[in-house]
Amino acid sequence: MRPETDPQSMFGMRDPPMFIPTPVDRYRQILLPALQLCQVILTSSMAQHLQAAGQVLQFLISHSDTIQAILRCQDVSAGSLQELALLTGIISKAALPGILSELDVDVNEGSLMELQGHIGRFQRQCLGLLSRFGGSDRLRQFKFQDDNVEGDKVSKKDEIELAMQQICANVMEYCQSLMLQSSPTFQHAVCLFTPSLSETVNRDGPRQDTQAPVVPYWRLPGLGIIIYLLKQSANDFFSYYDSHRQSVSKLQNVEQLPPDEIKELCQSVMPAGVDKISTAQKYVLARRRLVKVINNRAKLLSLCSFIIETCLFILWRHLEYYLLHCMPTDSQDSLFASRTLFKSRRLQVRG
Repeated sequence: MRPETDPQSMFGMRDPPMFIPTPVDRYRQILLPALQLCQVILTSSMAQHLQAAGQVLQFLISHSDTIQAILRCQDVSAGSLQELALLTGIISKAALPGILSELDVDVNEGSLMELQGHIGRFQRQCLGLLSRFGGSDRLRQFKFQDDNVEGDKVSKKDEIELAMQQICANVMEYCQSLMLQSSPTFQHAVCLFTPSLSETVNRDGPRQDTQAPVVPYWRLPGLGIIIYLLKQSANDFFSYYDSHRQSVSKLQNVEQLPPDEIKELCQSVMPAGVDKISTAQKYVLARRRLVKVINNRAKLLSLCSFIIETCLFILWRHLEYYLLHCMPTDSQDSLFASRTLFKSRRLQVRG
């Protein structure tokens, strides 16, 4: 089971001993290698991918309490986000409809319903992550991290930002795989998001920092979160691109940088004692930090590109289904606001 953590401490203890690992640290020493092994199995067994995915799915289901606790992510820390980034990547490849037939167990009707229930819970909890890590909530969590992390805050923030983008990319990959595997034709598409745009309205409003709702995992989110994620990822892409370009330029001209900027770059690598090292050593540390920033921004650019591409695909598939194959029965907060209101409050599929 996942150990409880102290909300006033990222490490689960107010005053952790220096040499004795905390319960959370010991837990992660076991969990992270297990998740990394699952990831390697899924990415390296191309010839027998379905069979490997079935084995990994059995592992997830047998530890479902721990898996669901990770997906709830009640304590937002660098460690918990690393767990979540690994786990969502595994779920996106293993918890798919076609994998159940590859399980190495005798499955009767009751067992099949139970397995489908586990997959359904994983799916709903993954979708719920988009409302937490796909917009303004993410920025508040960055500030929360900066207030609680000792030492190299800049590097820690980079890790957190990369983990959050990876989580969003994994969830979007999962959505894409679910739609492609479960929807043989456009008319029989599986809709993972409702036609509501309320998430976009709430998040783009004047009080978005305090009013952005978190969608409960048992409710399907609306397409508004996809539109918001698309907009946010596009803004992030240009921000990361500018940062990447500036860092490349600085790396090529380290000797011309102002002393204060050199010192700031060095302190992100060596928090103490920068004033005592030589100028040549400072240049070495500054270059090391800039290379790390460039690599980090390159990864973020790749993730943002993938999120944007996947958001557009999911938005297109949902719009095509809702606008061509459905009739509106309630225009409030929906894509059909300009159409006629109907008394019934359900979407009626056209015959």
